[in-house]
Amino acid sequence: MRERTNHVLVREHDYDPEYMLFAYTGRASLADAILGHLHGARSEGTAAAQEQLDHPCSYDQYCDLSRQYDRDPSPSVLPDGTRVPPYKGPGVDTFVAEFGRLDLLDYMNKYWISQGSPNADFWGHEFAKHATCTSTFDVACYGPDYKKNQDVVDFFEAVIRAYKMYPTWELLAASGIFPSNRTTYSLSQLQNALKAQTGAVPYLGCGSNGTVLQEVWYFHHVLGSEQFGHFKTLDSTTASTCSRTAGIHYYERTPTSEREVRLLP
Repeated sequence: MRERTNHVLVREHDYDPEYMLFAYTGRASLADAILGHLHGARSEGTAAAQEQLDHPCSYDQYCDLSRQYDRDPSPSVLPDGTRVPPYKGPGVDTFVAEFGRLDLLDYMNKYWISQGSPNADFWGHEFAKHATCTSTFDVACYGPDYKKNQDVVDFFEAVIRAYKMYPTWELLAASGIFPSNRTTYSLSQLQNALKAQTGAVPYLGCGSNGTVLQEVWYFHHVLGSEQFGHFKTLDSTTASTCSRTAGIHYYERTPTSEREVRLLP
């Protein structure tokens, strides 16, 4: 998995009430989005009044091909043999602009950066692959007042809301843990620092034989809809891939991983 910097995603799992926010750290620029995979968010939904336990699909990706906005679907063939056709239409950024949400679009272009493809292509991938498998984003759930592509805009807003809820850099900094190319930290230091701020132990994912911090997943129950519900933080149900004995690097970002993005009027 490629490294990410301070990026959050949300993912829904088949038949599982847990909901995860994925926060990426490392040396690269912001990329993989959220509420789905904030990845696979990474990454990577929910019901009303209680955690959603049901799932509208028999698989957890590309559940509604009528809302398939991924130009390079992965996988291109689903487990049941259904082919996922590449999207050929306008970018999903135009959907956001049509709702007049240039503020949202500006924020996404600054903090939700794709590596190796236009940002909007990546956003479309995240929506098509993951949001379509979340029942509260189903068009039918919006009722008669639904406006075309409202579900897409709501998904992106939910992603950004989740991203802002868990600023991993600030959470670690509150305990004196800062990115460094020299200093290492123990797994317990990182876990305790994040638990002190969130009330639960998230998943920490590491590469390089467990010695380089690459990602953080926040687990939740969600009360209400994924768009507007309340997140109840849970301890991770996935074992950390970080070393329990060796020091863990939490690297600084490279200068080229940060850039200012301004939209023309």
